[in-house]
Amino acid sequence: MSTVGKCIVFAILILTTSAPVLGQAEVERAAWSVRYDEPSGSPLRVRVTGQRRGGRDYTTTEYTLENTGGKVIWGAVIAGLPHLTHAKWQTTIGLAGGGRQYGSAVQDQAGPSDHEWTVTVDLVLFRDGTSWGPAATPEAGFLTGIMRGMKEAVQETRAALRAGGDNLRTFLKGPQKYPGLHAPMQMNVEEGLAAGYLRVLRELRASLDSRGDTEGIDAVVSGFDREISENAGDGLKYITQRHGIRDPLKIIEITQGSHKLGIDQSYDGGAEWLRGARITVRNDSGKTINYACLSLEFPETRATGNTLQSDLEYGGPSPGGRLRPVDQKPIGPGQVFAFVIDEKEYSSLKRFIGSHQPVESLSRLLLSIDTLIFADGTAWMTGAMMKQDPADPKKWCRPVTGNDGWLYEGV
Repeated sequence: MSTVGKCIVFAILILTTSAPVLGQAEVERAAWSVRYDEPSGSPLRVRVTGQRRGGRDYTTTEYTLENTGGKVIWGAVIAGLPHLTHAKWQTTIGLAGGGRQYGSAVQDQAGPSDHEWTVTVDLVLFRDGTSWGPAATPEAGFLTGIMRGMKEAVQETRAALRAGGDNLRTFLKGPQKYPGLHAPMQMNVEEGLAAGYLRVLRELRASLDSRGDTEGIDAVVSGFDREISENAGDGLKYITQRHGIRDPLKIIEITQGSHKLGIDQSYDGGAEWLRGARITVRNDSGKTINYACLSLEFPETRATGNTLQSDLEYGGPSPGGRLRPVDQKPIGPGQVFAFVIDEKEYSSLKRFIGSHQPVESLSRLLLSIDTLIFADGTAWMTGAMMKQDPADPKKWCRPVTGNDGWLYEGV
């Protein structure tokens, strides 16, 4: 199984209000004093596991959220993290008995280092729509609004599906129900409602644009329905895609033996639903591709911890040092090639995923284009164009304005 480095190891569904600065080495321990004030009867426990200083004067407080109740927690709001003037919200915490690691990074503030910060739980939002906690912060209203907005979008899409005819296409392509989100986002119920509603609509519209028809909409809606309700689903499998802006690869076909599997389309795949799957893609980048990496993400594994994902690779060399197999030639613009879950890949995947959940128990696979390395020394990494540093081939940099148009700081 591939070990290509990732910027994101686990998925938080919507960006939190602060994020760690990547690629910074720990230089010293922070001196902040943090204690946890556990509310009586809280189904969620916060454990502050450490603090570390990084470059550029950022300090990260690392903590674990542990579900100590009996229900699946969809999201929570944590108040009192060091130097944050707001509470922090996050989603997909998962099943009872499970714990997930998080980090809260802030730029160092002036002031006494012996100040004591009191961390507490403000809201716990369960997957069944019920909640626990005082919900005294604006972030609590925002998080609650996200779930309400998602449910509203699912219900309206289901109604358009039942109505038949052109109603679904008209609904998806019609005027936007909610205005665009503010920048920065405002922490209130109304803004959360818009964020949740638009999150569902964006994926539905991406499916429509990618497929050119509405046949995949029911499967996408079913995925959201399982995420925000206790609906166990219909037992069918489906493969979907996380779409980006101007994706440089287009998935044109997925097959398993003689069976054709559609993107965003449910099918009865059985226990071995991924064995031998062949994902054929077309190079729409306009450049020759030397190396490509496709990410396989299993969203349902969030329920037992961090979201599990694996990679399928083609060509080389890769940023992780993979050499190009002799039978995998560079791919020119407009040409097609395939990622294959062969016996070796499937055995590795089954062993990796099976350490947390049986592969046959999962029903959804989310595909996304992770990395492309082009023959001209540029790259496409998780949605952004990069360029190889001429002084260090292992370093990739982002484009900026000025000089030669690139900033050689690495990623």
